[in-house]
Amino acid sequence: MRASPATRRTLQTLVALATALVATAAPSVERPYNVLFIAIDDLQPVLGAYGSQVAETPNMDALLDRGIRFENIQAAKAECAPSRIRAWGFEGTFREKNANLHTMPGWLRNSESKYRTVGVGKILDTRSFSSTDEDDTTTINKPDICEDEDDKFCSWDEYYPPKEMRTSAELCGKTVLRWPTAGENGDESLENDKNYALEYSFDSAYQDRHLDYCVRKLGIEKLQELASNASQPWFLGVGFVQPHMPWVARNEDFGAYRTVPDSLLNPDPLVEDGTTWFSDKEYSARDNQELSKYGNQDDLDDSDRVRGYYAGTRFIDEQIGELMKAFDEIDEEVRQNTLIIMWGDHGFHLGDRGLFGKKTVYEHATRVPAGIVPPENWLSLDSARRNGIGSYSTCPLDTVDFYPTVLDMIGLDRATQSGSTDPVVLGGTSLTGLFEDTDACPRAAALSEYENQKTTSSVRKACTGKTNSNWVCMGYSIRSKCYRLIVYMPLNEGSSDPTPDTSKITAVEIYRYAEPGVWEYEDGDTSDAEMSNAETQLTNLVTSLTDSDWTHLIGQLPFDMDEC
Repeated sequence: MRASPATRRTLQTLVALATALVATAAPSVERPYNVLFIAIDDLQPVLGAYGSQVAETPNMDALLDRGIRFENIQAAKAECAPSRIRAWGFEGTFREKNANLHTMPGWLRNSESKYRTVGVGKILDTRSFSSTDEDDTTTINKPDICEDEDDKFCSWDEYYPPKEMRTSAELCGKTVLRWPTAGENGDESLENDKNYALEYSFDSAYQDRHLDYCVRKLGIEKLQELASNASQPWFLGVGFVQPHMPWVARNEDFGAYRTVPDSLLNPDPLVEDGTTWFSDKEYSARDNQELSKYGNQDDLDDSDRVRGYYAGTRFIDEQIGELMKAFDEIDEEVRQNTLIIMWGDHGFHLGDRGLFGKKTVYEHATRVPAGIVPPENWLSLDSARRNGIGSYSTCPLDTVDFYPTVLDMIGLDRATQSGSTDPVVLGGTSLTGLFEDTDACPRAAALSEYENQKTTSSVRKACTGKTNSNWVCMGYSIRSKCYRLIVYMPLNEGSSDPTPDTSKITAVEIYRYAEPGVWEYEDGDTSDAEMSNAETQLTNLVTSLTDSDWTHLIGQLPFDMDEC
């Protein structure tokens, strides 16, 4: 069973759904590579490795330095569930609509190598797997768990989601608490208020009550357990929740930023006019209420909110440091045969454009920190693969590219999905060529999307010409090496083949980046020849769309390879 085109585009990173493009598989290896997949929620590239003057992230920096760092990789949709697995506008649950599709761990588990797959923390979003049957609690608590070893279309032999850590003391010795100090002291009413505070600081003596401390602790236990059986390959996903709001970290994490000048924390200046998403014009942004629902957020100015985000990031950095310390202590043979991916699921606005949150198609929401550390055994097969180690690539990449990269590096045959006779359909393309040449860009641009306000009929009609609720005004972002084009086009979500109507582009924004994350906005003045050419080139990529998976972006170099 294939997913509908509407579903395929943003079922990213862990699910093979989109293109029919298949990269050449790498040579088979005697023992398949293990995979350690580290996911971090809401992490913008505010790391030392990405040039931050403020962030204290030595462990993530060191991890990225072990392999290749991606400076310009984009999430398909800046929201937790879609960026991990779920499609925009997708009604129902993943397995109800896509019974015979494999996630990345699911494919490895059902390959001839019979990987053991274990997930700890927030890897899959449980909302993508919530059952419509109220009595079926297994799907809710253990998303995509395999009931027995013969199950083919599932992900995990073992999965330990955050909800289980909050309800069971068996996993980490104590149950996890939302507010470690208050919950420890018996204030159950406060513990049940998940929106009590935007920022919450606690004494380090209580850190064993923090969710991400438990994720790290259990992640290490499972890593050691899997590594002890060198004969069976494994996939281990470890998913951290900070710096997702609310920002809950130790006193020392907040204290590290108390004396940092506001000038280093204040957001970018607001764009005064001309932008569609946040202007007071007819296409207004969706009110996602990400910030306003928290109890003490009005007491904090923008710089203090940024301090809270950095505090959560600092706490996560320490957990990743402990995880990597444990990795370095496992059997050397296993270690040299393990592929590591570190990935932020999407970015986060830190006050720029007046927003703290995600759910846009702008740089701060879609650009993520990410890198791949290949197995030493893979590197040793070709010395040229070491060219990219300790370096970075500024090629425009998409997080859907991770899946084919893993299969390519492992050397799995992708003619069909394991357990299925259907031809393979994978989103993205392999990134393995970047290890030999960091400028060997595998795609012309990366695509991100987010629907604009679709609940107001007047807005919908202005953009789409329709009042039917199936029609949305979809924002698309096309990110090349140096530019980002944002366009708004009508899309019929109810269609069996929902490609946007490229003949009805209702608004255009163009941004130039001297370096990733640092932008200049052009409000329509075409006197700048470079900006005008960029708008033309990227608009042509939009209007040459032939399928809902945007496969035409793959296999050609960015037009602006030499501009930045």
